[in-house]
Amino acid sequence: MAQTQRKNLPAWWLYVKSIIRQYPELKKKLETPLEPKISRGPGISYTMIVKNGKTERAVTFEGLSRSTSSPVENCVIHDLPPKEQRKFDAVDNAIRQTKILHPYDYQWRLEIINLVYFKKSNTIAGAALKVGCHTNTAGAWQAEFIRLVAEELDLP
Repeated sequence: MAQTQRKNLPAWWLYVKSIIRQYPELKKKLETPLEPKISRGPGISYTMIVKNGKTERAVTFEGLSRSTSSPVENCVIHDLPPKEQRKFDAVDNAIRQTKILHPYDYQWRLEIINLVYFKKSNTIAGAALKVGCHTNTAGAWQAEFIRLVAEELDLP
């Protein structure tokens, strides 16, 4: 029976499910600050007097100063590579859409997605038991969320 159900699914269905599973990793990547970039400044001049018997001579060393260029912006404000950013935005927008379209039960709907796709700790049936809804309801909520992500990705 599982194979007959899979035949009716669109070609992109499994692809979208894999994108949903990647969301927590992409979110963590986006929220992790980057290492500060070190830039080389104009240079600082140091003078040292060397005593050689009676003669004193000045030796100048040209050093390079190291400073961070826009440390806050470079570390905190950054995007993912374009393909990953598009995947992240699609799932993030689907989460927002779920909250807008279903103001009374979005917590349960998103908990199903969280348990099945983000935490990967439950099946649809197990997540339905934890949330307290029927397996068919959880499956319908999951399917609707997958379609929302697909719409965000402009899939047919």
